[in-house]
Amino acid sequence: MSFSKEVKMQAFERAGGRCECSRKECRHDGRCQRSCESAGFYNNLKVANGEEPVFPGFEFHHITAKSAGGLDVLSNCEFLCRECHMRTGTYGKKRE
Repeated sequence: MSFSKEVKMQAFERAGGRCECSRKECRHDGRCQRSCESAGFYNNLKVANGEEPVFPGFEFHHITAKSAGGLDVLSNCEFLCRECHMRTGTYGKKRE
């Protein structure tokens, strides 16, 4: 299972539409500055219609991998731009 649309929208809102990454291995200083604020209204309408939110160039990351017992809850969800998500240690690894 992955994050529900409700958790995705809550993570997006918590992040203010900006990438939440502050990893040292990424190329930015402090928090990443990438934003997708314009997707907010569109995605609120999609969710209200029962659809999955879509944030082009952004993804939802499990802070603690599911394979390590991480849950599909807001406290384990991080809103990341694709570039920062690709630099996480678990990006692209198959779940067992």
